[in-house]
Amino acid sequence: MAIITLNNNSLSSVTALPAGVGGKVLQTIYGSTLTNYSNNSTSYTATGLSASITPSSSSNKVLVIVQQAGHFDNDASDSSRRTNYLALFRDSSEIAGQKQKCSKNFNSQSVPISFSFNSLDTPNTTSAITYSTKAKGDSGGSWTIELNNDSSRSEIILMEIAGW
Repeated sequence: MAIITLNNNSLSSVTALPAGVGGKVLQTIYGSTLTNYSNNSTSYTATGLSASITPSSSSNKVLVIVQQAGHFDNDASDSSRRTNYLALFRDSSEIAGQKQKCSKNFNSQSVPISFSFNSLDTPNTTSAITYSTKAKGDSGGSWTIELNNDSSRSEIILMEIAGW
């Protein structure tokens, strides 16, 4: 086993990782909200959960971790199947494949829901970017999606990961 000795002065001058080295967490950003989101739109609307990060290299990735909970409410007289969606956005663009849905047949007025997902994104930029969640529901009936309600905290974590 070879022993490598570095002095403290050499660490501050490191500007890149050696070839084949990657996956190190360079920065972590945390965002959360307790603000109640309530909507019955069939178009995506911002839920109030977001965080911004500025990658240090365009070859780095951003690991996004989201946890968001709430209720899906429906008119008790409407027993139709209803679906709502939560999607991850980078700035104003939906990130492909990063959408979850929750479908329920209603016989009651309120059903608890929870969305949780991770995404390893490649933003290809060194400019500030904002990750956020947006929600929508399907058409018909009288329903409302509520998130971050009853003092439930929704959270988003962004981690810049060194490129590999």
